[in-house]
Amino acid sequence: MCTKDGNSGFSLIELMVVATIAVVLAVAAVYSLSGIRAERNRVAAETLMMHLRYARDVAVSREKNMKIVFSVPSNSYSISIEDTNAPGGYAFANDPATQTDLVVDISQSYPGVALSAVNNNMVIFSKTNGVPYDISGLPLSSTGTISFSSGSTVTIAPRTGYVGTQ
Repeated sequence: MCTKDGNSGFSLIELMVVATIAVVLAVAAVYSLSGIRAERNRVAAETLMMHLRYARDVAVSREKNMKIVFSVPSNSYSISIEDTNAPGGYAFANDPATQTDLVVDISQSYPGVALSAVNNNMVIFSKTNGVPYDISGLPLSSTGTISFSSGSTVTIAPRTGYVGTQ
């Protein structure tokens, strides 16, 4: 814009309008990113529940124990199936969708999502009835919990192996 003396510049009103638009766009971007993060956390928790239910169902249908090992430091979990050719041994289970080893790196699959606590670092679903066992080979005496940094918690009920959320 030109002034009376021929110099160009912006008026205070034009600068205020531009600043207001910039603030509105910044707020929209932050809101959008927080929505994406919340959605990633929700999907990560639902995927974990699906994998746990799959492991329990496979244990009963194939009559082979299924082992789930969680690692908070590496932000991952893996699911293995009992190897009847090696007593006491396990082999990675196949992911039914990708036909690859069922190992989930949460950081890679869901950026910004992290495991924060697991009260049973290993759970084994029994081949006879799907009952969950802890690392010592005893049936879970209390609800197993897997917590995400977002506050989402996936639970495994003792005696039944029911998988849900809190």
